[in-house]
Amino acid sequence: MGQELLAEIKFRGIVSNILLIGGCISIWALCEFCSRVSLAGFLTAVFFVCLVFLASMIFRLLAARQISELTASKLFIKTSSALIAAALIAILWLSMALYSINQVGFGAVEYAAVQIGGSFADNAYFVIGAVANNFLNIRDTTLTIFLAVDSIFTIYFWLMLGTSYYLLGKDTQSKFFYPCAGLAFMCIALQFIDISPLNGSVTPYALLTIALLIPICELAAWVKIKNIALAQP
Repeated sequence: MGQELLAEIKFRGIVSNILLIGGCISIWALCEFCSRVSLAGFLTAVFFVCLVFLASMIFRLLAARQISELTASKLFIKTSSALIAAALIAILWLSMALYSINQVGFGAVEYAAVQIGGSFADNAYFVIGAVANNFLNIRDTTLTIFLAVDSIFTIYFWLMLGTSYYLLGKDTQSKFFYPCAGLAFMCIALQFIDISPLNGSVTPYALLTIALLIPICELAAWVKIKNIALAQP
């Protein structure tokens, strides 16, 4: 295949991961250095971080579509399914966060955050607290359904993401994507861990570590791509 087309596909894949890593770094930077922010400012920052992740998703979809057209594989379908699941998870939790803030009171959450410093991390802490408080108040079928839907979407996301990495490795003839697939499938296993001493402690940190490792490994894999297996006529 033409080197110009290959370079274009690699560019989109690399930019997608740079944006994803940049979004994660921006969250860390906001938590570390943003020492004074209102709740409205906090929500605005979250909105712009979500826009960065959205841009990353668009570049990923564009690269997946080009590869699928060249290889006649289901990469674009699997990638689209994973990103739709991720968007639904984000909408689910953002909706719950906004609903919980509304229930507790916008002013009450902002005042509580200001009392302990008013940093970005403080606002995040009290938004999470508002969600937790809301969970305590709806201990019934509604909460069970919410958590069940979240688990289904999450497992489906990791399954589709792992499959898309496998197809990427197959279509690009690059073994470097297979570790990414392995990490994604590992996250599915972690979702099913239910050992009392570990549940709620080790699993979230393990998931976070893997979630941060995947884009770094994928970025290296995109850089290493040298060819794409074209579909046979």
